[in-house]
Order: sequence, then structure tokens, then C-alpha cells
Amino acid sequence: MDNKVFKEYEKEITKAYARLIYSATDEMLWPIKTGLELCKPLKLEVRSRNGDKIIAGDKVGVLATFRQKAKKWTAVEGSRLTLDEFEMFSDKKVIETLLDAPAAQAAYGEDALIDGLIPITEAVEIVSRGMDVHEFVTGYLDGSLPKPALTVKEVNDLISAIGNPDQTRMLLALASALDKVRNAPGVSSSLTYENFLIANPFGADKLVHSLCVDYWTIDHEKMVLVNDSHVSRASLRELIVEKGVRYTEAIRKVVGKMVLAGVIPWVSLEAMQIRWELISRPMFFRD
Repeated sequence: MDNKVFKEYEKEITKAYARLIYSATDEMLWPIKTGLELCKPLKLEVRSRNGDKIIAGDKVGVLATFRQKAKKWTAVEGSRLTLDEFEMFSDKKVIETLLDAPAAQAAYGEDALIDGLIPITEAVEIVSRGMDVHEFVTGYLDGSLPKPALTVKEVNDLISAIGNPDQTRMLLALASALDKVRNAPGVSSSLTYENFLIANPFGADKLVHSLCVDYWTIDHEKMVLVNDSHVSRASLRELIVEKGVRYTEAIRKVVGKMVLAGVIPWVSLEAMQIRWELISRPMFFRD
């Protein structure tokens, strides 16, 4: 982007990409608003290793390691789950209550290996700890995540000023998302294929990993616009390949389920498409 244009529109760019982050977070965390209906709680499994207790979450790996010293258990450095949280979510009554929900039944049934269950909202926050998106998750949940007021016209004017369609794909997605909000505020209470979604519920792992892909894509586009010297045309592909399938396939699955439900996540849909192009066409960003 031309430096003169950037300086002239710096405030607008900052505002637009802050709203993109909000919109992506809102899209990805939409399912947890339904609570027990469409989302499964996070299953915990306790393993033992050299006297330590290893707490693993379903499809998210190790969440905590607890070590006993002087007859007292403590969480080792780097643990995402605290001892108090584990004790709370491993309570048998908590497990029984959460397991009664249809989505949990569909995911786990009467699985005797369940050592703990974390409700979806708490699970998303815990899983995201230490990740790029944790501040967005906590900010969204407590209402502090910035949500700059923007109109479709303002976004379209910014896109025109930048004048490069290849560098404003996420801004175009934002314009579509804002247009959706303007014409159909809120999430429809009538979902299509609801029974399918209950039988194949959203999990904390997929939601958090998808939000990561959203963030990487949005942040990369912004850095390209501001001429960050560390960002090349190929750097996003390198990041996505490095992170691997667990992250990048998640967004395809989550977006697919949302579209099936009749909820169009415009920002995440574009991030998913960009990810697909990067993975499927190795020459896509080569100069």
C-alpha cells in the first residue's frame, strides 16, 4: 500500500481490522451462546506418569500436569488448567449434569473413561490460554473486546481508497458481515438441520483452532497493508503449513456446520477460502 494513502487512512484501517477481529470472534463463538444444545463439553482424561497426574483434554492434548510435593498437589509451569478448576470439573455431579445434555450424549455416551467435563464456555477460554486468540476470547466473553462502529459504506470507501482487491479480501468479507447485521440483526432462532448439529456438536478444540486461522489471516492482511517488513506474500502460507492440519481443517468443519445451520459466518468463510487456496495451490502466492 502506498505510504501516503496509508498515513491518510491509518485510523480507518486500525478501526476496520479491530472490527474484523470482533466479527471473527463473534462468528466463531456463536455456537457457545446455545450452551448445551449444540456444543459438547470438553472431556478430560487423567493419566499417570512418573508420579505426576497428566490432564488431557479431548482433541486438545495436555492441559495440565499436577505434581505432588510435601503431600500437596500443584500445577507445573505451563499448565492451562488450574488444580481448583480440575477439582470442580471432575466432580461426579458436574459430570452427570453435563452428560445429560443431548449433545454430550451424542459425543460421549455413557463413556466410563470420562474423568471430567468442562462446559463449553469455560472450555473455550481454558483451551485458548497461551494462544494468540486468548485475549479475544476473554474480551468477548466479558464484553470488553472492542467493537468499533462501522458502516458498510465506510468499509467500501476504505477498500476503494486502498485500490487493491488482492490485499482487501478480509475487508470485503467485513462489508458482507456488516451488511448481514444491518439487514438481519441477531441470530435467527430457527436453525436448519438442528438435529444433525446436536448429533455432531461443536467442540472447544475446533472453535478455538478456527478462530486462530481467522486471526492469522486478518492480521496478515493488515500487516501487508501497513508494509510490515517481516510479512511476505508467502508468509501466511508458511504459517498455516507450519501449524498443521489440526488448526487449518478445523475452520472448514466449523464453517461447514454453521452454513448448514443457516448461519453465514462471512469473515470466517473468507478466511477458510484463503486457507484452502494456500494449501491447495502451492504457487498461489509466489511472485
